Amino acid sequence: MKFVIWRTSGIYVDNIKNKPCGEAKLSLVESWNTRTCDEKTFNENFSEREGLWRSKGRNHSIDKNGYITRQMEDYEEWTVEFATLEELIAFSNKYGELVVQASWYDSKYGSIEIYDDYRE
Repeated sequence: MKFVIWRTSGIYVDNIKNKPCGEAKLSLVESWNTRTCDEKTFNENFSEREGLWRSKGRNHSIDKNGYITRQMEDYEEWTVEFATLEELIAFSNKYGELVVQASWYDSKYGSIEIYDDYRE
């Protein structure tokens, strides 16, 4: 499984210039924009500010929750990949506390934060 990876201590710096760990590789990451409404509602409420729903992105569809979603431009991000849970645990043993979660970038990958500094 592939994850976007970053360090807490690097949250306010240019992440691409600061490799978060030795195992990280730069990868193109799919970016998806999902809204919790239908297309008609989006166009009525947000088109003045953001344009019509279909004016941006590609692969416009409805997700499993009935929300509109579209694929935006891919972007470069540091990623790590694990074939097994044991590999992820070994990674955690090497780097310390990790925060593993669904992506907050709205991509199809999960996210791993190497929690090496305080933030809240």
